[in-house]
Amino acid sequence: MHRPAAPRLPALPAGVLLAPAGAVAQQALATFAADLTARGFRVAGITQSVSRDAGGRKTGMHLHPVDGSGPISVAQGLGRGSASCVIDESGIADAAARLRQGIDSGCDLVLFNKFGHLEQEGRGFHAELLLALSSGLPVLVALPPDMLGPWLTFSGGGGDLLLPTADALWRWWGPHRLYADLVHSVPAGAGARALKAFGRAVVLSA
Repeated sequence: MHRPAAPRLPALPAGVLLAPAGAVAQQALATFAADLTARGFRVAGITQSVSRDAGGRKTGMHLHPVDGSGPISVAQGLGRGSASCVIDESGIADAAARLRQGIDSGCDLVLFNKFGHLEQEGRGFHAELLLALSSGLPVLVALPPDMLGPWLTFSGGGGDLLLPTADALWRWWGPHRLYADLVHSVPAGAGARALKAFGRAVVLSA
């Protein structure tokens, strides 16, 4: 017996986590993706981590597909005396391919580690962002404050600006998704069904 299908949900404006580049926004994205996945939703996306040495110099950068397929290095160090690193385009291409596979396979949410200078220039995850947005999929993206202007130009002014907190993300996701959440929680073959009546979602067991 198949798991009951959730109803088609209303479209969501893109969720834009306005926060300085760093671990706070990335952790918020990763935690939200894990929570939704645990509830039965299909999430495609990428988060990011940066490593630094004792002096604060960036020594590495990795992208982390939320499907758990393993980290992807996207930084090429310039040597011990360098204060920075350069982006490894092959790593970006690998991450983009995994991201697009998740989108093409069907998902309930797509999240992006950030909209940055690469995306502004038509590189990075520019194409995947356009695909997700044009497909009407719910999108979450981290946005450094200095990229707000370019994002508004890219998105046509669309999106809800969010704090990188669990409360803000769940409010954006919306209480109307509770019904889908309950449907996902119904065990296949359990003879249970979810009904929505009088504005409330109820699970009935046979």
